[in-house]
Amino acid sequence: MIHRGGTAQKLRQTLLKHNVRRFLFIGHADASAPGGPRTLGFASEDGRTMTIAPNDELARMFGASAKANGGQLELVFLNGCRSE
Repeated sequence: MIHRGGTAQKLRQTLLKHNVRRFLFIGHADASAPGGPRTLGFASEDGRTMTIAPNDELARMFGASAKANGGQLELVFLNGCRSE
């Protein structure tokens, strides 16, 4: 399954709905999280860049997906501009 664009909420819903084994993110990684480090950037419905919660929220999102799908998540690859 390939998604282009979308919001963090749509990603969260997709991860919980489908048995995701491998996840590749290619996009912005220089969005500013309030009071925290740069994080992944998602597109809003009107095309503006909006951010997801800090990186620990990403970890919880993928952890919830793995738990909901019987631990099938085996690879998460995040590739974005200005990422470390």
